[in-house]
Amino acid sequence: MKKFKIFMVGGQPNYASWFPFPYQITEDPEEANVAWFIGGCDVAPWIYGEKTGSYTFTDDAYSEYELKIWKYFLLKSVFFVSTCKGFQNICCFQGAKMAQHTRHPLWHQVNLKDGQSLK
Repeated sequence: MKKFKIFMVGGQPNYASWFPFPYQITEDPEEANVAWFIGGCDVAPWIYGEKTGSYTFTDDAYSEYELKIWKYFLLKSVFFVSTCKGFQNICCFQGAKMAQHTRHPLWHQVNLKDGQSLK
């Protein structure tokens, strides 16, 4: 079975511990055949053409990095895996609109189908 080389965009490498296939984390995007976009603060509203709401917390510099790395991996034709904000980012990068949060905790638990959780 092919070993996946995962480039993590945000988050921590321990999130990959439940990845269901043989894998290795790489910090070199040239080596990667999987780009995993993790969670974080809210998607920057400028990405989907909106102004920042009063409850929206973003990091514009990091959002620019995420968009740049997404474009790089899109041209490279790698597999994309995403969690939480990562999924929202990928949707918005492709033209989707998003309703901004009204209130939410900064950090939250993610429950997996098999009963495990990510904190």
